[in-house]
Amino acid sequence: MTQHKIKFNELLEAISLDDVNKNPGTEEVSVMLGRFQPCTAAHISIIDDAYKKYGNTVVVAVVKSSNDKSPFPFKLISEILQKSTKSKIKVIELKTGFIGDFISPLRDEGMEPTILLAGTDRVKSYNGQIKRYKDTFNLTLEVKETKRTDDDISASKVRQSLVDDDLETFKSMTAKGTWKYFDKLKKYMK
Repeated sequence: MTQHKIKFNELLEAISLDDVNKNPGTEEVSVMLGRFQPCTAAHISIIDDAYKKYGNTVVVAVVKSSNDKSPFPFKLISEILQKSTKSKIKVIELKTGFIGDFISPLRDEGMEPTILLAGTDRVKSYNGQIKRYKDTFNLTLEVKETKRTDDDISASKVRQSLVDDDLETFKSMTAKGTWKYFDKLKKYMK
């Protein structure tokens, strides 16, 4: 528990709460935070389901902290995400998973995050952040739980399939638009 508190406090030190844009945007968007190292079929399914259900752009916020040991560069992850879905998305890069980190960049572009898609393991944390900063950031953000539907799919297993040069497993865990990136992603796993 202490380890998580230290990390959260480090997040707050990296972000000035006074610098967060408090003026709501006019275009409502959903937000999905994650590392997407790389994106899986489950990620794409969640994006597509949210787009259909809420009818607004899904902002895919890729968290790449300065001490992140993720093998894949943001530019490649962004390209794969955009090629793997037909839903309207916007991909942004964040330094943290703190809600204050994505609010200003979106509001600066006239967007207002109203839905935050979260896995079961993140719902409590995001609800706590929203409750704490709702008035400070002038938020109307609501967390929507996205339950995991296939425990067999994970980015860790996708990375292992790249190490093992196992195209069949890679294809079973990623969206069709991702398949052509197999060799390119493999290069980052060496």
